[in-house]
Amino acid sequence: MESLTQIAKRQGWALQSIVLSAVVAPASASDMRLLRLPADRPTVYAVTRLRMLGDAPLSVETNHLPAYLFPGFLNRDLSMSFYGLFQQEYKIRPQRVDETLDYAPACDAAARRLHVPAGAPTLRINRVAYDQQGRPCERATDVYDAARIRFTMHHSGFVRLSASQR
Repeated sequence: MESLTQIAKRQGWALQSIVLSAVVAPASASDMRLLRLPADRPTVYAVTRLRMLGDAPLSVETNHLPAYLFPGFLNRDLSMSFYGLFQQEYKIRPQRVDETLDYAPACDAAARRLHVPAGAPTLRINRVAYDQQGRPCERATDVYDAARIRFTMHHSGFVRLSASQR
């Protein structure tokens, strides 16, 4: 698995991460379920970063990390690749991800951060990453300026179509 930082570097780009917020938070019901948090450890680190490619915003990334897996995480350099920090500082290496990619019109906050009009097309990825022991180690939502990103995917599993009535 590659981080966005590694992907950008491989393609000759320098990716910069600007931390917008980083807090210890009580886990939501979704965090508890998707991160399989033990009942006696219902805390996550909630970190939101603006990812810049060159001088322009590329995405807004919100991560929820199980606090018990990453003690002291908020004291680290959060502008670095999280997957790099996971491996260097905690010996945790994401091995597999479950991701959902969909379209979402930019809400006011995302539009401001991405420098696009409210309602502009964005691509949203909801992700859960699993470590080498199969434990969920990250829950994230990334919102990309649709005009600045293209995804090329290889599937080793299945694709589920979700159709909606118009």
